[in-house]
Amino acid sequence: MFYNIGLFRAAGVDSVPRTYSEYLSTARVVTRDIDGDGQTDVWMGERDIRPIWWQRLFDFFPFYLAASHGSSLYVNGEVALQSEVAEKVFAFFQECYGQKYYPRTFFQGADPFLLGKKATNFAGPWEVAHIHKFAPQLQFGVAPLPVPDDHQGPVHTYGDYKNIAIFSNTKYPREAWEFVKFLTLPEHDLLLLTICDQIPIRGDLLTNPLFKEYFANNPSMVKFAEETPYTRSIDAVADLKEILDAISQEYERCAVYGQITPAEAVKDAIDRMRLITEWNK
Repeated sequence: MFYNIGLFRAAGVDSVPRTYSEYLSTARVVTRDIDGDGQTDVWMGERDIRPIWWQRLFDFFPFYLAASHGSSLYVNGEVALQSEVAEKVFAFFQECYGQKYYPRTFFQGADPFLLGKKATNFAGPWEVAHIHKFAPQLQFGVAPLPVPDDHQGPVHTYGDYKNIAIFSNTKYPREAWEFVKFLTLPEHDLLLLTICDQIPIRGDLLTNPLFKEYFANNPSMVKFAEETPYTRSIDAVADLKEILDAISQEYERCAVYGQITPAEAVKDAIDRMRLITEWNK
């Protein structure tokens, strides 16, 4: 979660929200009409509300991972969505839209976070370089995603992993393996950081002296490095796009427009997930 320090201070907020209730309390004072024309000028947040499967990788899915201690949607090929956790996530976003802390639309064109139109933004480490390039004057911070009030322990999140594969029919498997090892040497992971501002999945990012200078010069990236052990990828199931599409439609009906309850949304989502999984076997 990226947050605009200036907008928080202007609203009298001096701490970063850690839980759902803290986030919603902050939203009540941050979301406001500044010039008195009856239109909201600053929103607590905003998401693309269209029911497109990959949009859920920036709201429902990472929030579900955070609230469930990194649990998967599937276990051994069977749907394992935790109803109680998913309901909390739907209820949180339903409150955000229902109380008008989020607009029931999405901003097109210029990034509203860079323009100071929204106080929080859910994004990955690429956002740091994006802010430095297009809004260098913006004061911002980075924190883990908000979690349910009763959450204990570390906060998990979603990571868009980029993997390396060696095909079984390659003519030179040994040479390919040597090349993979070459690519993932510590000094080359440092190049990944310095050139791309992308986090390599390593256990020693904050302890290896090789990376010390980079993180000293890029303090915003430290939070992402700290989160590395608690990062999860998407489930490796063939039906994933259809599954996230089904969740997206429930997200739209429940969270965005409040047409159904979180419990109804989760039940419908699980029913559809199981139907999709069985149909495609």
